[in-house]
Amino acid sequence: LWHQQLVHHDLWDYDLAAPPALFDIRRQGRVIPAVAQITKMGFLFVFDRVTGKPVYGVEERPLAPSLTPGEQNAKTQPWPVKPEPLSKLTLSLEDLYDRSPEHARFCRELFTSNQMKIAQGPYVPLPLEGNALFFPSTLGGGNWGGVSINPAEDLLYVNIMNVAQWGHMEKRGHEWIRTSAYGTYARFWNRETRIPCTNPPFGELVAVRLSTGDVAWRVPLGRIEALEKIGVQNTGALNLGGSITTAGSLVFIAATNDSYFRAFDSQSGKLLWETKLEASGHSSPITYLGRDGRQYVVIHAAGGGGFLGGGSSNTLVAFALPNLTRKPLPALVTKAIAAAREAPKGQPRVGAHAPLNLPPSEARTLVERTCGTGCHSLEVVTSQRLAAAQWREMVQNMVARGARANDAQLEAIITYLSQALPRE
Repeated sequence: LWHQQLVHHDLWDYDLAAPPALFDIRRQGRVIPAVAQITKMGFLFVFDRVTGKPVYGVEERPLAPSLTPGEQNAKTQPWPVKPEPLSKLTLSLEDLYDRSPEHARFCRELFTSNQMKIAQGPYVPLPLEGNALFFPSTLGGGNWGGVSINPAEDLLYVNIMNVAQWGHMEKRGHEWIRTSAYGTYARFWNRETRIPCTNPPFGELVAVRLSTGDVAWRVPLGRIEALEKIGVQNTGALNLGGSITTAGSLVFIAATNDSYFRAFDSQSGKLLWETKLEASGHSSPITYLGRDGRQYVVIHAAGGGGFLGGGSSNTLVAFALPNLTRKPLPALVTKAIAAAREAPKGQPRVGAHAPLNLPPSEARTLVERTCGTGCHSLEVVTSQRLAAAQWREMVQNMVARGARANDAQLEAIITYLSQALPRE
């Protein structure tokens, strides 16, 4: 019926990571069947899902030409008239982090030592010398969590993050590649702490009024405990995951890399409740009516540090909303809950074999440090039995997801795992 291209000739990894959302908008005296798409650029595009016509308008804005020899970028990019960009797109020297001395020194050194020059995003032509610094990074903006919608309150909710990126183009052989001292995808942060090098907020929850396309409210989402301890408050946190909204005027969301699950007032954005999880919930919650007549909210809190850091878990957590007329749980459900409480916590056996204790050696220490932190526990590795080529593929995949080791260390890991856990 129709199509809309939201990024022309994508040179920045600004793919549409989130699923679209379908809903109706009451606007100017009529009901519009609509579809919304949040993007990594922090743009919220809203279309009539029957005709494909933008509800609030879209304009094509001109771009600077590519600086890379032989590369011809698109001359324009689509830009929604409303709402305003939901994440930061502009940057100045005054925006560099200055809230605490130690992290500020780190950020200034990162900026100067890599010869960064501030550019205005999101569609920046990367230079051939020095490095361009601009919003947003390839993480967004918005990301895979998408949006949630409360049609009764005429509001759409979306979580975003503000982390910049930097890099340049470099010729290797016959090809030009995007690179930096931090690799292909260089976020402007401390790689050890994942604290961004621009001033907060680092993460926000935003509400958009559907009938007008205007931002109704926005609040910081998440916290950084290390900064709070030295007096830096209301920073928000980096986040991946989505929200849900309920008829009781609540918005539930985890998503943040501080491992909290929260509930907000859907009309004002006021934080009403929060609780600590075993690991970060980089997923979207669900809600349902239980057999006992109570409403439950469930979040999968598996964590995973490949992008945003933090530990991992195998936790699926259910919370019950208050109900004074609660009915007793069926005996079968009570028994299942008791069994779950007694079950050992930790990582599931994801491979076909029982996890094996690796033989001691320097290589084992290297495996534990590289493969047993961040995205998963060591059991994910030790429950596998693979041929050397398969181990190489797995290790390369872990590196792509954030595992840290140099080439010599990676070869030592592959050799060690091929010998200690060979294919049977």
